[in-house]
Amino acid sequence: MNDNATLLLEQLGGIGSIDEAAEQSSDLLLGSLSTDSDNQDRWHLLMVELAYILNASFQDAHYWEGVKSKQDTFLQFINTMHQLDRMQGHDKTVRINYRGSHLTDLSAKLDYIIQFGEQVVDYNVVSELIKRQGLRFKHFEGRIKKAFAAFAEQAISNVSLKIPGRSQRSLEMMQISMRIFSCYNQAAETLTPITFEKNGKECSLPPIVDEFNQPDPNLTLVAALNNLSESTMQGLVRKVAPMDAGNNDEYSEEQYSSVYQTFFKVKSLRDKLIKPPLEVNSNKSLAMFMNQGETAPDEIVIENFDNSTARRANLNSDPAVLKHGVAQFAKAAFKGSVQHAKLAMKSVFAQDYNQVNLKILGQRFKLLSRLLNTMEKNSKGQKILDSVLATLQTAIDQVPDELLDDLVVQDDLVKFWSGEQETVIGEVDINLLDVLEVSKGRCTDRKRSISIINPYENIEYEDYQVLAERFDITVVDAEQIISLFENCFDKRRNFQRAAFAKNVPDFMRFEKHSFQILWEFLKKTQEDKDRVPFLNSLQLLVKESQQHLKAIKLLLSDFIMNPSAISFSDRNAIMLANQFLRTYNKEINMDIEITPEEVLLVIVGLDRKVAGYASWRVDGEQRKFLNKIIMIRKKLLEALDANETEENLLPIRFLLALEREVHIFLALAGGQTAAMVLRSALKVYGNPGSQVYCMKESAGHMTYLVQNLTALIRGFGRVGNTEDQELLDEIKEYKEGFLDLGRKDPRHEALIERIMGWIDMAKNEISSRPPQAAIPEKKDLAGQQQVPISQLQGPDSRAAAHPG
Repeated sequence: MNDNATLLLEQLGGIGSIDEAAEQSSDLLLGSLSTDSDNQDRWHLLMVELAYILNASFQDAHYWEGVKSKQDTFLQFINTMHQLDRMQGHDKTVRINYRGSHLTDLSAKLDYIIQFGEQVVDYNVVSELIKRQGLRFKHFEGRIKKAFAAFAEQAISNVSLKIPGRSQRSLEMMQISMRIFSCYNQAAETLTPITFEKNGKECSLPPIVDEFNQPDPNLTLVAALNNLSESTMQGLVRKVAPMDAGNNDEYSEEQYSSVYQTFFKVKSLRDKLIKPPLEVNSNKSLAMFMNQGETAPDEIVIENFDNSTARRANLNSDPAVLKHGVAQFAKAAFKGSVQHAKLAMKSVFAQDYNQVNLKILGQRFKLLSRLLNTMEKNSKGQKILDSVLATLQTAIDQVPDELLDDLVVQDDLVKFWSGEQETVIGEVDINLLDVLEVSKGRCTDRKRSISIINPYENIEYEDYQVLAERFDITVVDAEQIISLFENCFDKRRNFQRAAFAKNVPDFMRFEKHSFQILWEFLKKTQEDKDRVPFLNSLQLLVKESQQHLKAIKLLLSDFIMNPSAISFSDRNAIMLANQFLRTYNKEINMDIEITPEEVLLVIVGLDRKVAGYASWRVDGEQRKFLNKIIMIRKKLLEALDANETEENLLPIRFLLALEREVHIFLALAGGQTAAMVLRSALKVYGNPGSQVYCMKESAGHMTYLVQNLTALIRGFGRVGNTEDQELLDEIKEYKEGFLDLGRKDPRHEALIERIMGWIDMAKNEISSRPPQAAIPEKKDLAGQQQVPISQLQGPDSRAAAHPG
């Protein structure tokens, strides 16, 4: 488990007060945007966030509100850029340009635009976004205003920012660039050198001057990144300056070009020099308009953009030259094996990633890791590494979504689920891991932006076409599925479980897609009179198809798709998951609104194959699951601290039920993350002094709060270990405190007495469980041993029998 996951777990164990719940990061806030229009808003807000952090870095002003501590600012900056990189269709360059118009509510001197691909943001765009999305985004209005004001104060008319690759070298180039620009003004004023670290060594360089003897930060950066001394760089400036010939065309690039720009127009220099990923005031025409206080024309301010431009920019080199370069390193990486070298080449440039299976993908990852590692160790390889990674990004973006879902990364190991077992691809190059994470992120973005028809509205022919295209079926099949669904309602438009049961054989004709389509329809079902019987009917379909594993894959993917947002469908997903974890359940012929607590007694009836996958998926996607669970707790605390009449709050009963369902699911699935989450939750619910029991609305929901504790304790008996018995003993010591919460209510007192009994039973269950055997090596692609499902599930895999 990495440090981030540890911090999340600490946060979960500590969220017992509204103050702790109130802290909401920009990541979580941005993640709450999910629809098509929201997705565009998300890119716009990320662009604002980037400008804000960039300006704080320029000023070395780490005290800016929302900007993290000094050592974390660069990581925050890189993280924001890499989130933007998930957007489709861009040339990897963020541009911030002075416009100087009166089109916004800011003064002309503060009027800038931020451009990334086809997305353009100014102050008015942010103001309109806030009107659509609500006041929770109000602080972004202040951020864009503050960033633009700081640019104007520093006389910055234009910034060009190239999103770096994920190699160590690329990140170092960006870090050096940020360091030099943050120190540049002071160094130029005091005529002192700028110090920076490169390749682990401390370096220093005085500001370089241009042909007019004026300090130029861009030229200084060229010298720093290319290991050029002051005298060498000034000599190059003198040689290149005469080539900087202008003409008289109005607003022409040449007329206002700088010696810095000329450097990269000369082929012999362009091929040898590293171009800085960050440029400031390199566009002299915009600087002229800003100095004169005039409005810059759109053709100067906004870059013409198309996707073909983006594709060329992302490669950064001629494809033939790139292939030749990669071939040299493939030979070096696989000396003595021409076949492996050819396969490594194919792994970079193959056009068939949309057709690969997990085994082939795993083999390619192993080859690519060795190739990339060889390139990183060579200076020439480093120069083409980003182009190789860009090529791979395009390729891996084509991998089918269902395959990307089944790939997880733990401790730099890439793993996938195969049949009933985990298969380990092995340790993968860090750059390739980042490429995979971007592709998985884009996969999630695609899913979140996909629209689905509402079966409760009037359906037109175009709707059938949308459904057919979404699930790769014919329009005729789409019409038949809709017709079958409509036949599940009576004349008063009430969903009838018996009618659905009769239609199951007909739904089975569309076995490949029927559950997924009906699940999407369930998310559109608003009224409880229909939702409850529909929810409970879906298990009939899955039981008939015997596709519990496929169903639970879909449900878990949907649950963690947007960790920052909570919806009513989340409870439906986990309730169904709790049903599909079992081979038999007594409630199959009943309509239930919550999972019975008695399922925590299930042993023989647990579907080992499905539970093994569930445990593996939770551990593999740990951060997403933890963020989702933390958000449920935060929403619950917000609701408990407010008045019931307040709008935009989810119902307390729903949030308590959702958290309870999640705890039951984790207890049934088992695994490392499950044990940690339940342990953290016990630290909150197991203490009567926790504010969860003391908020404005807590008294009115005390029974449900204490019932959640009951489910937690019973579930913890399945996953806890010997050291956890001390935690359970502490809860028993709080008996009087728990009794006081009920204000002498006999039913409350009886519930507390039962809880004390369940604590003893949980301790006995933990004590009677034999120590877990050491987990053997997992199977890798070379055929090594796999992990048995019983050990993947952890402590809840027991041999003892129990009915149900």
